[in-house]
Amino acid sequence: DYWGLRKCLYNAGFRPGDIVMNTFSYHLTPAGIFLDEACNGIGCVTVPTGVGNTEIQVKTMAVLRINGYIGVPSFLMSLIQKMDELGHDTAKDLAMEIALVAGEMLSPSLRKGLNDRGIIVRQAYITADLGGVAYECPEENGMHISDHLYIEICDPVTGEPLPFGTIGEVVVTLPDRTYPLVRFATGDLSILSEEPCPCGRTSPRLLKLVGRVDQVTKVKGM
Repeated sequence: DYWGLRKCLYNAGFRPGDIVMNTFSYHLTPAGIFLDEACNGIGCVTVPTGVGNTEIQVKTMAVLRINGYIGVPSFLMSLIQKMDELGHDTAKDLAMEIALVAGEMLSPSLRKGLNDRGIIVRQAYITADLGGVAYECPEENGMHISDHLYIEICDPVTGEPLPFGTIGEVVVTLPDRTYPLVRFATGDLSILSEEPCPCGRTSPRLLKLVGRVDQVTKVKGM
């Protein structure tokens, strides 16, 4: 599990035998294949749908009784709304139970809208350079840092580490002999907490992603 994503998926609630729709792109970016390999690694059946073609995706969801989703949260809501538009009885045809979402901000209203459909939603922080950086637990109060990474919150200008509870840039060290990535500045702004989590996990948490250091705009998770 080189990219640390099996643990991320398992902690989110995915289990062997789940039928999982992976809506991340499989070309030009690694997210699709990263998570495809992780799903297969824990025994899930992966349906590599990628992005777009919402009507076909809705039919796939209904016919295959897909119960897991991976992708950006807004696209999952779009698929459910399309299912309603096409006349499906979502109470019967929507088998979705668990969703791992990444690539864009998850607003409280969007989470509630998905929860109201009976879907457990867990956020993850994943990058192309690092794989799984952090994942959300059932407490939904920040994302736990993956065990194989060392993370600092730093001043975006000076690079100096900041104390816990301060907003700063996420800087990651990957202690790997074959890929010695040292103090990689992600460009993401967050807050690091070492307060104990009620779930019992002991790793520090990124409380939330609050923005970017630069002016890069994300569109459809890219």
